[in-house]
Formats: sequence, C-alpha cells, structure tokens
Amino acid sequence: LSIFPKKYIESFETRKILNEIENDIHPKINVSSPTFKAISINGNLVDLVKYKGKYVLLDFWATWCPPCIKQLPFVKNIRSKYDSSHLQIISVSLDHDSIKLISAIREKDLNWIHILDSDNSLSNKFNVKSIPVLILINKEGLIEYNSSVDEDNEKLIELLDGESGGRSSKMKGI
Repeated sequence: LSIFPKKYIESFETRKILNEIENDIHPKINVSSPTFKAISINGNLVDLVKYKGKYVLLDFWATWCPPCIKQLPFVKNIRSKYDSSHLQIISVSLDHDSIKLISAIREKDLNWIHILDSDNSLSNKFNVKSIPVLILINKEGLIEYNSSVDEDNEKLIELLDGESGGRSSKMKGI
C-alpha cells in the first residue's frame, strides 16, 4: 500500500475493499450474523430471525465432500446431546443434486433442517470458502464460533456446555 498516494489509501472505497479482504482472510467472531430466509428441502420456510433466543448451528457441507461426511457423526452427537428447543441445527448443502442430498439425509438419519444452497447464496453470505464449516450463532444473533477460524470442535462443545451445563436435560432448564 505504501506505493499509493495517501489520498487513495484513506479513501472510503479503499477502506471498504481492505475490510472485505480482511473479512475473507479472517472471518469475524462476535459479530452479528447475516440473516436469511430459505426454503428447506421439505418445502418449509426457514427464517433465521425466528430462531432468535436460541442457539443455531449452521453446518455447511455437501454429499461429495469426504471431510463433511466424516464430520456428520459429530453433528449427530450434538443433535442428540442438546435439546432442539434451545439449539436448532440447520445444514446448508452445497450440492447440486437434490435427489442425492435427500437420499444421503435419509440414509444417514440426519434429523434436523436441511437447505439446498446450489447457487451458493447462503455460503457467500456467511463467507464460507471451503467446507465443512460449522458456525454457531448465539441467542442474541452473534456468531460465536466459526470452524474456519477455530478448527477445534471441542471449543464448540465448550461453548454449548457453558450455556447449557452440558446435557439436554439440563439445557431444558435455561
């Protein structure tokens, strides 16, 4: 940047571009989550705003992604451990073949909300550049965890346990 005149470096446009580059390199934690409305594979409207007051775990994945498939048991464990009235899981699939996606969901018994993001609109909104990515949005609508920033999924469990005391039976008492 030092080769450019100061008036260009300090311009609104340059600051905006640098901020976008910084966000691409380092997605932010403890910032407001983007909102979205999408149609689930079951045909239901999914409006992120409706889940304010509970935790939301977004799981960006695809059936053709081996690391994503490897992560599914971890997500299934979260679903079984935490009560759905306080933690909503929404998988966002980057697949293009809805039949293959639906088949995988049934075969692997993935009992939470699924959205097909074949146009990448949601993954772009959340700055997802590669998959799998888990993003935890807290009750206030802030992104509290992003696995593309911190790949330690145990931190995700610690965040959920810290809020809930751990088990789904305790989570019901929040």
